[in-house]
Amino acid sequence: MPLLVHGESPQPEVDVFDRETHFIDTVLQPLLERFPGLRVVFEHITTARAVEFVVNARPGVGATITPQHLLHNRNAIFPAASDPITTACRF
Repeated sequence: MPLLVHGESPQPEVDVFDRETHFIDTVLQPLLERFPGLRVVFEHITTARAVEFVVNARPGVGATITPQHLLHNRNAIFPAASDPITTACRF
């Protein structure tokens, strides 16, 4: 039976944009090393780092992708916050 996991580290000290990478480094990679026969599907990956991880992972590791998340960064999500005139006009 495969492990289907939506991997993020939700700790408040982990930046919301780093949660998937943090999960890979601190949870998923050690888990795969500890259980080499475990089949894993990393669900709804959202970062290029996660894609790279899965592409280079051992057999038995796969993923589903949320492609629209690969197109966005902070600037795309919060465009008004990067415009000081727009930001000032909101207050």
